[in-house]
Amino acid sequence: MIETWTVVALTAIALLPPPGDASAGKAPTAGRARRVDAPATTVERGRGALERAPAPFAAAPWYSSVGQLHNLDASGHDLEMRCDQQLLTSRIGARERVLLVDPARAGCTVKVVDTGRTLTLPAGSGIELVIENGALRQTAVPLVWSVHFASYGNVQSWPSGLVRQWAQRATASSEYSTAGWSAQQATGAPTLAACADSSSAWTTKSMSSPQPEWIELRYASRVRAVGARLYVTLTPGAVRRIEGKTGAGWETLWQGTDPTASCPAVLELKFNEEIDTDTLRVALDTSQQSYWFELDAVELLGKPLR
Repeated sequence: MIETWTVVALTAIALLPPPGDASAGKAPTAGRARRVDAPATTVERGRGALERAPAPFAAAPWYSSVGQLHNLDASGHDLEMRCDQQLLTSRIGARERVLLVDPARAGCTVKVVDTGRTLTLPAGSGIELVIENGALRQTAVPLVWSVHFASYGNVQSWPSGLVRQWAQRATASSEYSTAGWSAQQATGAPTLAACADSSSAWTTKSMSSPQPEWIELRYASRVRAVGARLYVTLTPGAVRRIEGKTGAGWETLWQGTDPTASCPAVLELKFNEEIDTDTLRVALDTSQQSYWFELDAVELLGKPLR
């Protein structure tokens, strides 16, 4: 995996941080990355460049996204971004809109090469920068963000009064690294809202394995488990079984073919039986995967124990 420090639709010529860099840990919930209605992009693992992908998904490494850059001019412009010692260059098309991601942060400069106009990026997120008549400016109106998740599974509705929990601890059969893409990245509430190859989600060491893979998630409170919601943020379709841990061992709560056909998505599964547990294990079949399956979070739904 590569963490691509770039502007969406720009080609990075700077050095990239090494895979599994510890600085790319899971973002806090308050700073949750969000999807914007902009031209979609996707990261191709191991290449360090960004390429277009079909709408409606906006996929990018959502580590510290700050907003959008919108070219209002009828002609394209060559661009440069400088952050510390890094230089990124490319071109924005006529009336094109792109996302700003790492290393787009306060203090970085964006330059329209053909006019020489430069703007220093402000602090904060949800900003919109505009190129108009070759000049750069920041709009006064903040962006309106929206989250779009497809929903799959066997659930029409959930009963009221359920206890909803996010995992506190996690271990896995394998993980891409001990920092980014580790099992711990699947704990807590979801932090991603895009179909993205991001170190803020868990994924396995190998993209495709003949051996079963799994992630085990521990929750704060023991409940009468009735179902789960899995937040899948890359290459869906690998989930085959969910088990719950009891004093007698592991019991199968759901087993079948994963119906998830797009991402980002929520796979909502009502269990075949209800058991008292505080630990789930999600089993995967990655043998037919064409790319890494990535899981951002798993919500346990249960009835409170009397």
